[in-house]
Amino acid sequence: MTDLLITPHFGMKFIYKNSEYEIVSIYLDRVGISSVIGGKRKDWSRDFFDEIIKKNLITVTFSRSKTLKSSKEYEVLNRKYRYVKQALENTHSPHSQANLNNTIAIISQNINDLFPPTTRTLSNWIHAYISSNFDIRSLTDQRKGNLSSRKPLIINQALSIALEQSLERSFMDSADDINREMVQYLNDNQLPYAKEELYSLRQIQRLKKLHFDQYSKDKAKNSTRFAQNNSKATGQKITSEGFLNLVEIDSHQLDLIILDDETLKIKCRPWITVAIDIFTRIILGFYISESPPNSFTTLQAMKNMVTTFGVPDIVIPDNGSEFINNSVFALARELQITLEPSQVKTPDNKPYVERFFRTLAHNFIQKIDGTTFSNRFRVEEYESKKFASLTLSQIKECILNWIDIYHKSLHSGISRVPIAKYHEAIKSYRPIVIDEEYADFICRIPYFRMISNGQVQYEKLFYYSHALRTLENKNSRNSTIYVNESDLSKVYVRTDESNEIIEAISTDPQYTYNLTLDDHIEAQNIKKRIKEQDLKNYPFSENVLARITLNKLIISYKKQNKLNRKKFMDSHDPLEFLTPLEASPSKKIINHQLITEKIEFGNFDEFSYESLNGDSYEY
Repeated sequence: MTDLLITPHFGMKFIYKNSEYEIVSIYLDRVGISSVIGGKRKDWSRDFFDEIIKKNLITVTFSRSKTLKSSKEYEVLNRKYRYVKQALENTHSPHSQANLNNTIAIISQNINDLFPPTTRTLSNWIHAYISSNFDIRSLTDQRKGNLSSRKPLIINQALSIALEQSLERSFMDSADDINREMVQYLNDNQLPYAKEELYSLRQIQRLKKLHFDQYSKDKAKNSTRFAQNNSKATGQKITSEGFLNLVEIDSHQLDLIILDDETLKIKCRPWITVAIDIFTRIILGFYISESPPNSFTTLQAMKNMVTTFGVPDIVIPDNGSEFINNSVFALARELQITLEPSQVKTPDNKPYVERFFRTLAHNFIQKIDGTTFSNRFRVEEYESKKFASLTLSQIKECILNWIDIYHKSLHSGISRVPIAKYHEAIKSYRPIVIDEEYADFICRIPYFRMISNGQVQYEKLFYYSHALRTLENKNSRNSTIYVNESDLSKVYVRTDESNEIIEAISTDPQYTYNLTLDDHIEAQNIKKRIKEQDLKNYPFSENVLARITLNKLIISYKKQNKLNRKKFMDSHDPLEFLTPLEASPSKKIINHQLITEKIEFGNFDEFSYESLNGDSYEY
């Protein structure tokens, strides 16, 4: 009995698959629903809605529909509904005499109806059911007046198709466009109609307002994301049980143009990362930088938080890569912080930090010379770059002072002064504050590196330590380095075999002194541009040709020298500089005698020798 009476209507709430939904629109044969928690919009067909009703898959939690007074009224309604449902199975001509007679014969026999309705009565039931947007309660004859349409079925069908096609386009059609599409549909399908039976332009405009909900308009004109955000209400309030129980963290680009600290030239719009305590509305930590949000900015904001106010229980970050990364996960694991990322593209999950950004912008940033404002219409005649007046270091100091004022001002959300509520909260709860040196280590970004010659490399910078060389000699080369992007003068190294922390110093201390990663990358880009300019002035192709020419010259010199050397050897006797011997007969005889002379060694009968000790012996 209940299933038959579940008719979708605006504002009805029900539970489907353990999730609660609310009907926010009913358009033709579609039912628009939104999840109560999150507000995500969906469109169901009426057939699907009826199907899950039959299978008892939904539980109605709120409905404005009145229940029937007696079971007799239910039986009358059920009887009419069975006739209408059987007749509508013939979608092409439900009002034809053949279809009506066939429907009456089948249903009257199935339910043993002794007094079946006439074809005219059944046609009226079908017309009332369709005109009421398939509301089953229209069969109870409670609706009176001229609310139902008196147009033929083919005209209503043409209107429905024209409205459906209008929703599929990126722009909304006018009443004249819809009327033209209706006539074109009737002519293309050769359906008979009279001009007087068509809707007037005024009637089409009213039907558009009746059937086109705001979600459909926003989706057609803008995007699905815009329609989702515009059609849902603000989410449920987030409550915190105490100080540091729930913390929201997010990043925001300030509506302000800043100057360079050294040259005072126009630079950029800075970014700020803020962590706020929900219970006291205290700003636990923040970090301002020129670079867009990344893991380093998140770690620095959390470092400011844990070293100033303490370690929180739960942190609700955004779903961006600057918060969901291995570096932040490692810090949360080290300090036992629970991360509960918000839903994608859902700022309602972080209402307090978003509200703080609005307060910061309206009450402070947009009152400084050089602001860009949040509304593009306000900045049309204001030259932000012309009036820029503050540097990055100056805006950091100003925001720090403004936050101090914010802490000492009455907060409308908690009806208290945040700093007063903070001092009251820490009387019963002592937060865990992390040491600055330990926080400096755990809030660094880890990278995996190999030790080589007692050094590790990061962004073309080398860091050395004699202890690393000792580990390398022990075949312990795998290591993890921890980098502070705001100071590249040193890194910390931890090997895989041991948990010992080693400090490695830069091999170029003069260059890396107070060097940030952004400055280093900019310096590398400058070097790259100089290199490209050099290659442009002295292209590689010319160098190749020059080398080829040089090689040819060397080969030609080699061949020439080889040829000249051969000519020189042929024209000069290498023994020519020696004086020839005179060929005298006496000399020849003497030489012959010297050669043929018998060598005599004398008499060896008597001889002596002297020992190494100086003693003389004779034999």
